[in-house]
Amino acid sequence: MADALFGAGTVPDAYERYLVPPIFKPWADVLVDFAGVSDGEEVLDVASGTGVVAATAAERVGDAGRVVATDVSAAMLAVAGAAHLMIETIETAADELAVGDSSFDVTLCQQGFQFLTNRLAAAQAMMRVLRSSGRVAVAVWMSGPRLEPFDVYGRVLERHGLPEPFPRAYAYDFSMSPGEVEDVLTVAGFTDVAVETKVIEISWATVDDAVHGIAGTPYGPAVATLNKDGQQRIAAALREQLRPVHPMTAVLARGRRP
Repeated sequence: MADALFGAGTVPDAYERYLVPPIFKPWADVLVDFAGVSDGEEVLDVASGTGVVAATAAERVGDAGRVVATDVSAAMLAVAGAAHLMIETIETAADELAVGDSSFDVTLCQQGFQFLTNRLAAAQAMMRVLRSSGRVAVAVWMSGPRLEPFDVYGRVLERHGLPEPFPRAYAYDFSMSPGEVEDVLTVAGFTDVAVETKVIEISWATVDDAVHGIAGTPYGPAVATLNKDGQQRIAAALREQLRPVHPMTAVLARGRRP
């Protein structure tokens, strides 16, 4: 079980299989609703990952619309392009966005904004690609509430003495406050900025699915390097702490290009 859990497949494949259905698809529905994506619009999804937000937006814009998914990871976009044939994909950084100016009606970013090194540059890039009166909508994990399962993944690895698998992996600063999100969009020049928080209940099919989910995160490759006994210890510790149903809290923010 341990070898199959942590040693098989890729991070993008595990992300799409284990994390998208219980977490990122429900939040994609929330974000697309919050942005007011509608029939015929052209939408750019920033830091798209395996494309769940882009695919959700494509369902809303219909045949008359257009959706482009962007991400810095070619591996993530490969899964997005294969799984969601109705979207286009472009490999590009969020603070550069190698697409034309004034090309889209809506820009979206789900659970990627908080990880960016230069959030202001990314917000300004999202402004640049919007048409006049175009809309931006972002979602980030809210600082303060427990961020299960991701906090659990990190704390279990830290407690078991694994070196940090990526910079600040054990700093647990994967979130932002409402004020921080509002400030970035406002300084970038967006108007009519509105911010709200939302809690939704996450339901896993089984606790083992939540355990498998670590393979779809940057923590996963570190666990995959362990021997069978080490993997089994990590799996057992995760199984003790993860819950099949738990809340997640996000900050939603939107604004408009003047």
